[in-house]
Amino acid sequence: TCIAGTFSAVGATECTKCSAGTFSAAGASECTTCIAGTFSAVGATECTKCSAGPFSNAGASVCQPCSPGTYSASVGATRCTPCAAGNAAASPGSTSCTECPAGTYGLYGGTECTPCSPGQFSSSRAAPTCTPCAAGTISPSPSATKCTQCPTGSFSGNGASSCSPCAPGTFSGTVGAGQCSPCPAGTAAADGGSSQCGECLAGTFSTPGATSCTPCQAGTFSGTSGAGACTPCPAGTASNKPGVSQCEQCGTNTYSSVGSSTCTSCPNGKISAPGSQTCK
Repeated sequence: TCIAGTFSAVGATECTKCSAGTFSAAGASECTTCIAGTFSAVGATECTKCSAGPFSNAGASVCQPCSPGTYSASVGATRCTPCAAGNAAASPGSTSCTECPAGTYGLYGGTECTPCSPGQFSSSRAAPTCTPCAAGTISPSPSATKCTQCPTGSFSGNGASSCSPCAPGTFSGTVGAGQCSPCPAGTAAADGGSSQCGECLAGTFSTPGATSCTPCQAGTFSGTSGAGACTPCPAGTASNKPGVSQCEQCGTNTYSSVGSSTCTSCPNGKISAPGSQTCK
């Protein structure tokens, strides 16, 4: 009778050792193939389970280490499991995958964790993707775990790595602005990066989004600061130069209509009191 680990076919005169990847009990006429997840050497009496980390197919003489990006956590594995997204296994024969740290992300079956690009972040471990910074915030360097707010006078769009200064004629008065606002009428911002717009002086005006205040034209005035438009001089007054804050009253024997730049002398034979709009 053949001993365990060997076999003899019908009519054989001697026993033959089982080949690697098979085994036999005593008195066997043939060897049995090792099942997946086990292995054996030549002349084996039984198959041995693969340890955690490698795996095997049926009939294996050795167990194969799991490839990087995969793992086997228990003995007798028949296949390796890919790392879940947000995890990675860099070495072959891994028994587990490692969580990616905050500031990085990991793809399904990944062999390494990838730093978040500038303009993105991941705030927790095991992130499958990085998140773009929201408008008004930035991350200038790779591997960011959070985004920082843009200072006043600047703004950013989604996924930005740097804040941009507000253009002349616009401003941002709060931190974390996603866009800049046009200067209101009656104000102006000559330089970029403004956190507020300057009020126009009396005698000047501006429309929304202005980079400078404009002097009122002759025949008009603005009596207070922050004017969005100039007012025509009332009848009986005039302004003969730009940028005035009040119109001057017409003198005796002169007159003017609304919006005049000069007072007109009365015709011969006509007279008028100061501040008149007609002569009599």
